[in-house]
Amino acid sequence: MIDVRKGKDIYLADFARFTKAAAGSRSPLLPVRESALDRFQALGFPTPRHEEWRFTNTAPIAGTPFRLAGRDGAAVAARHLEDALFGQADWPRLVFVNGHYAPQWSAPGGAPEAVKLVSLGQALEETPQAVQAHLAKYAKYDDHAFTALNTAFMADGAYVHVPQGVRLETPIHLLFLSTGQADADPTVSYPRNLIVADAGSEATIIESYVGRGDGIYFTNAVTEIVAGENAVIDHYKLERETERAYHVGATQLHQARHANVT
Repeated sequence: MIDVRKGKDIYLADFARFTKAAAGSRSPLLPVRESALDRFQALGFPTPRHEEWRFTNTAPIAGTPFRLAGRDGAAVAARHLEDALFGQADWPRLVFVNGHYAPQWSAPGGAPEAVKLVSLGQALEETPQAVQAHLAKYAKYDDHAFTALNTAFMADGAYVHVPQGVRLETPIHLLFLSTGQADADPTVSYPRNLIVADAGSEATIIESYVGRGDGIYFTNAVTEIVAGENAVIDHYKLERETERAYHVGATQLHQARHANVT
């Protein structure tokens, strides 16, 4: 265990490496990432003195030296994947392991051709303007330290765009697998999801978080949902992390007139 101030220093060091290697120092997202990190430093971790956290002690998170999760967990056993699919392997899905997109386990082709179902990283490369029109516009981090931390490190997660009038017959499954190992350092991942349903569209989205292994890890997830006029969205979030895991999540919704989101 470490003190909170030293813990914040670890995130700062990880951020420097992250922006240099993974995100790129010239990324168009760099200003919002830097702004979010500055806000996290100013806010610090919430305590029970904060109204929203009065029943939750975040000291164990603040006092654990979490390091940014790498890609070494991508070789997850197939049986772990099968256990997490609800017996519905034919549903269109995106799979992420320790916060990183795992194309070998994903099946985005099951969605209608008009639907864009890709990793956030891919979407930022292929359609950056469409993504940046919404990304980090609704999940505000001014007063939310964990959302600020996620925004600072956002790089991958799911991007779902359902065009106007398209109605999906089967759910889309966004699966996040974490593989904490007892003999490894504690790790943290920052899934960032953006779901955009245009006017008159209908979709069911299942967002599930599943843990494997007996190590300590931390999932800090943020999902932004944009529902156009008369859109219908059924959104499910299932948390099935391990007993030694920490999970903090935020879901922020932006609705147009007559949109119906459950």
